[in-house]
Amino acid sequence: MVLTTIPIGVSAELPHENFELVGSDLEMVIALLNSSIRASENALRQFYEEDVPEANQHLSMASGILTPASQILTEIQGLAGSYENLSSLLPPFLQLQTKLGEWSSQEESLLLMRDDVVTASQLANLTDEDLIAAITAIKTVQSLIISMNRTIDDMLIPADEISALTVDAEHVFVPNELRPLIEQLRELLRLILAEIEALIHDDIPWALDPSGQERAFVLLWLADSRLYLGEPIIGGGYLYYNGSFRSGQSVHILMNSSELMTVTTGPTGAFSFVQQVPINASWLGSHIFVATATTPFVNLTSDAASLSIVLMPTTVRIESDETLLSIDEIATVSGTLVDVYGNPIANGSCRLVMDGSTLGVTTSEDGEFERSWTAQELWFGIHQVKAFYDPELPYEPSESNTVEITVSIPTAMTFRLFSEKFRPGYYIVGNGSLMANESDPLVGQRVTIYIDGVMIQNVTTTASGEFAIAIPVGDLERGTHVIRAAFQFKDDMWRYCEAEDTFIITSLKPGAYPFFPFFPGWEGSPLERFPYLFFGENAYYTWLFLLIVIAILVKAVQVRRAQKKRAKERATLIGGSSIDVFQEDIITGALAEGDKMFDSLLAHSPADPNGRIVWYYNSLITFLTRKRRISITDSMTHWEVAKLLKSLGFPGENVEKVTMLFEQAFYSGSILSDLDSLSMSVAMDGLRGRKAGGGAPAG
Repeated sequence: MVLTTIPIGVSAELPHENFELVGSDLEMVIALLNSSIRASENALRQFYEEDVPEANQHLSMASGILTPASQILTEIQGLAGSYENLSSLLPPFLQLQTKLGEWSSQEESLLLMRDDVVTASQLANLTDEDLIAAITAIKTVQSLIISMNRTIDDMLIPADEISALTVDAEHVFVPNELRPLIEQLRELLRLILAEIEALIHDDIPWALDPSGQERAFVLLWLADSRLYLGEPIIGGGYLYYNGSFRSGQSVHILMNSSELMTVTTGPTGAFSFVQQVPINASWLGSHIFVATATTPFVNLTSDAASLSIVLMPTTVRIESDETLLSIDEIATVSGTLVDVYGNPIANGSCRLVMDGSTLGVTTSEDGEFERSWTAQELWFGIHQVKAFYDPELPYEPSESNTVEITVSIPTAMTFRLFSEKFRPGYYIVGNGSLMANESDPLVGQRVTIYIDGVMIQNVTTTASGEFAIAIPVGDLERGTHVIRAAFQFKDDMWRYCEAEDTFIITSLKPGAYPFFPFFPGWEGSPLERFPYLFFGENAYYTWLFLLIVIAILVKAVQVRRAQKKRAKERATLIGGSSIDVFQEDIITGALAEGDKMFDSLLAHSPADPNGRIVWYYNSLITFLTRKRRISITDSMTHWEVAKLLKSLGFPGENVEKVTMLFEQAFYSGSILSDLDSLSMSVAMDGLRGRKAGGGAPAG
């Protein structure tokens, strides 16, 4: 509801070189904060009207608006660092909301106490219980009036800060009515106090007790029950006897049975006092105050009021401009010392403790201090620094947060996989490097490999700072995965670094039975599933073998038909004879030709299938570089060679088949079969017979 009324068009007021980066977000933040101001103004109006529930609804709205504004500011501060005042936008709004919340609680209590006074004024006679309730209400009212005036002072500070906020020299939060509406609350307090004073003097039946005897009393109230050393004691009360509040009478204020001061009642029988607490340790602790007065009839003593005086809390906080140093850098630790109200403490004695060594510092007039260390002073490792404020009146001691400073040698890691996609039964293959100072190899260091956050293995860097991995796909699910290499288990002198890559498992793990009828299209795309039709993991190569056999048989059938046709013609000429003899001979000959072709592939290659496949691959590379004039260098990986051949127009299926078989034979350690080597040979024939650019097969 609120957001629909937010004015967005403020971009003309915000010229800046980074406006294109954060302009719309910053407009939204300013609009949200202005809406928070409007809600706060409405709350202040309702407070003046003594409608606390309605005011609280507006306060809740104002606080709710600050949440998205804070989130947007957090997101854009890093992006637009030149907006130096972004970090100062939100704190005044948060402070104002805090103080408005305090006021809400105080006003609610004040209105309840006024109701108690009104109730007492409506009685014909006061019982002892009624008298106690009325006196308690009057004491609470007087204390609240003083506290609420302080809250008004506190609210004016963030209100003025909000009005003074600028973005690119523009006061984007004015005009507003915060200050006049806050000041108006003082008038509310004056009206309520005047109403209660009238009830006290004119309407409450103080004169007689239930037995008909005249009442006489002296009432004492204190504004606070707890003070900090050095702050003023504020109090007051009333003197009543002989049927009226007495003016011009002396009242003695006693603290711990010793007279603190003597005051004189005013025209309405009221008195007040202010006693500054000296900065003296003897004033610390709990104290009992009473008021006494001498009348012509009786000596009066008030009920006791207790007050505790304590040391003023302090806060010391430190931060470092750098927490991660190289050996030639400097870290500067700065700190601030403030009291409980946020006021700076000047000339305060603090101690900075770095790794057990203590250094004394003194705060400036602004309550600030700083100290610098070179990384060579600290040396390699993690160092902790903390600040302590030693006790001095009127303040209590405090200690700061801990700041960690790490001195280490920068490291950098590269990591890449040889392919973006892997299939079950294969290996995830990749390599990387680990360097110090960007160029110095880190030798013999342990690199930890994670997949999807789970640690898989540790590998060790070589003399050149390189490392390699070959991880079985195993039971990894189909889909995208993240693999990360981390320099985690290291000495303190080395800085942590990591690198990651993503890969895809393209299909499910093949079934245990090679002829399980897994039809393409059941899961995934048909092209992905086609290689697994009926034959499981080795289906791709099995189908190639079958295609070769089918091609031979087709050729044999064609020859047979031609021979049969000629035989029929001859039979017609010579009176006919059976041609069935040719069928078996032609098929047998075709199969023999296929056997000869297979035997020729194995003529000069190693005996075992793995070695034969590697031998075929090297022969292919030699052929492509020498005969086809393709630029294949020794530094290229087999997958980079595959990518190059695809880009030149070589058949993609043959390229992938040759590359995957070579990877299995050379890297995985798997034992391959003669069928695999035959498939390798067939795929190579397809590559030898095609020129770069996608031309037709040669010969």
